[in-house]
Amino acid sequence: MLKGYTILFLFFLIAINNAFSQQYWLQQPCPTTKNLYRIIFVDTLFGWAGGDSGAALHTTNGGQNWMIEQTGTTESISDFCFLDRQQGWLVSNDLGTGGKHFLKTTDGGFNWVSAVIPDSGVHFFAIHYLDASTGFTGGEGGVIYKTTNSGLKWIRCSVDSSVFMFHNVMRIKFYNSQIGYATGGHKEYAGVIWVTSNGGLNWTASGVGPDPYNDIKILDSERVIFPGGDFEYGTSIITTTDHGINLLYQLTPCTGMATAISFRTPSEAWMPLTYAQKWAVSLDSGAANSWFSVPTQDSIIAWDVAFMSPTFGWAVGNVLHSGFTFTGALMKYNASIIGIVNGQNNSPENFVLYQNFPNPFNPSTTIKYYLPRASEVEIKFFDAAGRQVNSVHMNNVSAGYHSLMFDGGGLASGVYFYNVRSGEYSVFKKMVLIK
Repeated sequence: MLKGYTILFLFFLIAINNAFSQQYWLQQPCPTTKNLYRIIFVDTLFGWAGGDSGAALHTTNGGQNWMIEQTGTTESISDFCFLDRQQGWLVSNDLGTGGKHFLKTTDGGFNWVSAVIPDSGVHFFAIHYLDASTGFTGGEGGVIYKTTNSGLKWIRCSVDSSVFMFHNVMRIKFYNSQIGYATGGHKEYAGVIWVTSNGGLNWTASGVGPDPYNDIKILDSERVIFPGGDFEYGTSIITTTDHGINLLYQLTPCTGMATAISFRTPSEAWMPLTYAQKWAVSLDSGAANSWFSVPTQDSIIAWDVAFMSPTFGWAVGNVLHSGFTFTGALMKYNASIIGIVNGQNNSPENFVLYQNFPNPFNPSTTIKYYLPRASEVEIKFFDAAGRQVNSVHMNNVSAGYHSLMFDGGGLASGVYFYNVRSGEYSVFKKMVLIK
């Protein structure tokens, strides 16, 4: 009887997680089987996606139709940059063959022409233009180049990164013509943030955290977020509020490598966690302790995300099939199901149970939840066999955010589950105790 209960218990947990994830993203028809890693939109009509073996998709009607475009490269597309619907650039690389391309379009992607590669001995992963003349690129060894004549000539910038000479620049973005950021690093060595305050002529490098940082979100003059992390140390973010003079490393309650970040509203942010097959979501403007995990739909591994408005969002990735094979995936944010009101979602409308943090833990961890209204709350803890090992009951808990510390000091190492019940809501989550 106990074995049967355990099977039903685990099946119920999986079903709830899948249902929760499917509220937010809907997989769309994808015209390519190649893996997709990058997506950008110029506006709510014009967008590009790119990935393996030169795969490039283009939409001119907000994603209703995606067309395969021939850009002239067969290497994996690392980055796009578009100033408007007509002017764009891309960089592509094949680390196995050494192949690389810089390409440029001036007619909305109908035609692409080869552009000057700054250094034939370097693979470049990032491309960013401030205007039609001034642009930047970065890549292997922490190198950053600048052009002031539309890429006809590139000048190598001064970078004080001798300590990080083997770390790759993966993204570049500028706040204005003088202040800019680059991010990257090397897995299991260091995440690196490069900062310039003189228009890219000189860059200062700082090693922060154990793993690369993969994107840059400039919120305003006072706050910038860099997402990263991995399975070992957990999902993390770097933030700065003074243009990179001080960089704060913060772990989130999530586990996985964050490869991108995009804000649906000023308070709601999304980060894809790739092979964890989850999203990290914040409802508190990206504050480190506000993130919680949402499973992806249909075994999708999400890599990049782009919101152009509270109701318009797209993401790309790949679908994991049996035999460890992959195909490309396009996902559209399904705003109609969750019911956005005037584009605002400053607080959850329903009950939310966040992933415990830290996880794994030893011996204690914190469980956080949100109540949309005052109610009784019951929390039960189970081992992997479905046996209850502890419980907490609270009367008349006020609406809002709450947290509870769970002490597993008297339990053996292993997988445990916790169930939080509040009125009509009942949610399970998994946690791991390692001693």
